[in-house]
Amino acid sequence: DRGELRTGVDIGIASDLLFGPLYHRLLVTGEPVTARVADKLGDLVLAAIHS
Repeated sequence: DRGELRTGVDIGIASDLLFGPLYHRLLVTGEPVTARVADKLGDLVLAAIHS
């Protein structure tokens, strides 16, 4: 694993995958974004876009 993105990854969509849930958590549910939540979300997004 060289840490490269998969071929054809749309960076805009990848950004939406990361920031959408954060905004939802803050603005809709009012829950805080803890370090644990941020780490888990980052792991999920990276797993989706890495080759």
